[in-house]
Amino acid sequence: MKVIVLECIYTLGTSTPVFCCFKIVKTTLRILVMSPEPMSSQKVMRYYLRPEILEKLFSLSAGREVVPVYAARGFGSRPSIVQFPGDLEHMIRRGATSFHCSIEHWKNPLVLANQLKKQEMNALRSGWDLVFDIDSKKDLYVGQITADLVVRALNEHGISTVSVKFSGRRGFHIGVRMECMPKNINNITIAASYPDVLQKVAHYIKQYMRKPLLEEIVRYDKNLETELKGDPYEAVELEENWSNRHLFRMPYSFNEKTWLVSVPVDPEKIRDFKAEFAQPERVSGKLGFLETFEEDSAETLVANALEYRDEKPAEKKKGHEKVAAHLLDGHGVVQIVKKKATNSEMHRSYSRLTAEELENEMASFKKTDFSSTRIGKRVPEEFFPPCIKKGMAGLEDGRKRFMFILINFLKSSGWVMNEIDEKITEFNKNNPEPVDESYVRGQVSYASKRAESFPPPNCAAAGYYNDLKICEPDNICAKIKNPLGYAFFMGMKPKKKKKASRKPIKRSAQKKKPSGP
Repeated sequence: MKVIVLECIYTLGTSTPVFCCFKIVKTTLRILVMSPEPMSSQKVMRYYLRPEILEKLFSLSAGREVVPVYAARGFGSRPSIVQFPGDLEHMIRRGATSFHCSIEHWKNPLVLANQLKKQEMNALRSGWDLVFDIDSKKDLYVGQITADLVVRALNEHGISTVSVKFSGRRGFHIGVRMECMPKNINNITIAASYPDVLQKVAHYIKQYMRKPLLEEIVRYDKNLETELKGDPYEAVELEENWSNRHLFRMPYSFNEKTWLVSVPVDPEKIRDFKAEFAQPERVSGKLGFLETFEEDSAETLVANALEYRDEKPAEKKKGHEKVAAHLLDGHGVVQIVKKKATNSEMHRSYSRLTAEELENEMASFKKTDFSSTRIGKRVPEEFFPPCIKKGMAGLEDGRKRFMFILINFLKSSGWVMNEIDEKITEFNKNNPEPVDESYVRGQVSYASKRAESFPPPNCAAAGYYNDLKICEPDNICAKIKNPLGYAFFMGMKPKKKKKASRKPIKRSAQKKKPSGP
């Protein structure tokens, strides 16, 4: 049955709803605003002063900026903090209608100022939470589809402690606590990597789920297919331009545009959520937001996001152009081998390539004819470098990091997904304490969906081979910068040609001419 959904917005101080949008949907009635009248200041105060609501607001306040919004004068002054529950109560009694807090955690928020330099901000910052801000341009259910897919994408990257909350209007906030993030990235603390890493992770997730999101939105509303023109983000926004001192609406805070509560949602029940669940009288205060975590569980997500490159149209290459091994050295260049070089030259005839061309070069490698070398199109285990062989024997620490290394190494070495799956399973069985099977399945699933291949981290990359205690270099390791280069170096040694054994030629005995008479 088709029904018409009227989205209406109440503004504080008026009892007249403004009908701003008419939308036809397919099955159930989803009304954005359920409140029949504007929220009175007394009702707002009664809601916020409920002990369970005060407790939830206060529990998220430590080490953050917490800024109230007042009905008459907008945002309160900054910096602003909450040290005691009484601070919140004071703001509420002064007319606060909503509360917003910083994504970033600070050692002392009160010394923050706009004129601080980047180095000073980094010194004050103790960490930051990973937050995805989703805002549907259509109706609430488009936001629900998007939020559900973000949670699934995070799960597939090994993150199980994901928080979700309704924004109070047409969107959702997805959160991952800072303790899930890696402590350092290329010798830079995670605290100092904000907002760059958060922006890259948000961009990566947008691209990771672009295709399934488009398919689900079009399946939900066929009328949107022409309008979207292949881009799901014409129907929904997923924020990626996070900035310093960025605020987001706190859980259990009102949204003044709708007077619905920004209520936490069970990640497993996002698509079952209805706007009326966020009416203040129906909010229980039981669910939390950013309360649980598993340390370092976002390592793979961050690593994949930092390696991700947007797809670019492949340039046409001549047969003699650069192709083979990709030895990313961590400084924006890739070392590759000339295709037309002779076998003896392949060890030394290297040229340098910008990192932006890596994707095209990886595609070229798959088409390269290695028939004159020993490598073929699939690197055999006998050519694996010492670090890969040692890691595959099992590890006590860093198992997830090595799994990331191994998947990238195998995929870049021409192994197909069923072979990679078998090797990952074999590696996990060799571990004294195997990685949780759901995490393993998630990593294999992600690798199978990703069309492009990336090399594993470089030999000198911080946090990998040396830290995992698997770096035991041999005489070849000095010649390469990446484990993938080891395999190519070994494989490009010319095949030994067997000397054809010469068999003695049997000469038939010459017939003697008969002598004359």
